[in-house]
Amino acid sequence: MFETKGTITKYAGYFLIAFFLMIIILSFGLPDLGLNCGEDPYMKIQINGQKFNPVEYYKYQRMVMGSAPRNEQMSEYFYQSFVREVLIQQKAEHEGIEFSDQRLSDIIKKRPEYTNPSTGKFDPAYFQMMLNANNMTLPEFEKIFRRNAASDELYFYIGRGNAVSSDELKFSSFVSATKIQIKYAFLSNDVLKKRYEKDVTVTDAEIDSEIESRNVKISDPNTDRERIRKQLADKKLDKLKNDIIEKINSLASSNASFDTAAAILNGTTGKSAPFKIGEEIRSEGKEPVNLGAISGSGIFTDRLLVMGNNVTSPVINSASGLYIFTPVLKELPASVTDETALDKTRGELTTTGFNTVIRNMLLDMLQGSKIIKSSKN
Repeated sequence: MFETKGTITKYAGYFLIAFFLMIIILSFGLPDLGLNCGEDPYMKIQINGQKFNPVEYYKYQRMVMGSAPRNEQMSEYFYQSFVREVLIQQKAEHEGIEFSDQRLSDIIKKRPEYTNPSTGKFDPAYFQMMLNANNMTLPEFEKIFRRNAASDELYFYIGRGNAVSSDELKFSSFVSATKIQIKYAFLSNDVLKKRYEKDVTVTDAEIDSEIESRNVKISDPNTDRERIRKQLADKKLDKLKNDIIEKINSLASSNASFDTAAAILNGTTGKSAPFKIGEEIRSEGKEPVNLGAISGSGIFTDRLLVMGNNVTSPVINSASGLYIFTPVLKELPASVTDETALDKTRGELTTTGFNTVIRNMLLDMLQGSKIIKSSKN
């Protein structure tokens, strides 16, 4: 796996190279420096039965951060990072990822951090000098390196499982090259109520008729009547909206213009800022408004790419009011063949998928792990 040149393996390798050295030095490498002022000599960490004493933990902390954390927030951040790294190692061991002596030797010889800087090649004498400088024997080094190499192997298998298919790559490259802008019209429920105030007003006689026809039991005359008044008013509003929806949807079925439909809606109009497929849509201007009511609808998803510019959409009946839209700019590439663009997209997709899997795996492990951090004061 360490010979693989894929994006994921590179990321995992670079990340873990530094981590391997830190763990190695932490566990065996430096003379016992003791504990610095402010470091808790009684602090103990236990992760799924694996114990870490304060000297081990704080040595590792100093190696990673260069010094003690400057504040409680940094200290907690380091602790959480430490727990995550240990859980990854434990996961690799649980999956049975192991290395033979020969394979381990081959990996060590190919690692750039163990080569002699003056020759660029693995040098047993230089390697032994590194071990001596860190107060470490070869068996001690191999024990720690074997465990951490298993973590790197786990990253490789996860990355390989997130390989990007040709269809995924082409579609994502297509999407990244799109540029779309829509014009929209919006009629809010509040404006509709004011415009048709007489039509949505509910009289006492109508409330009495509703109570009588449905045999409604009244326990509190004031609150119950107001509840019924609101229900009847909502029904009247829905009827008004449905009448408008029917008229505009009829226009949309015959590919009528957006301006014709917008005149019937008689609401506010605006344009979105340009966006790519799948991006969040906002109105243009200094104070953009989220247009999620449009982009989150099935009408938008189904119609956007197939409808012509300046042709009205059917009505989107949202909780806040009625929307219609039309594309005014729609740049859709016929195909994407540029290899640089495809490689960039492949890397983005692979890294995103890899990070998602790692994040979810860590969340599952954290939920199922027994982690104890204790201190005797």
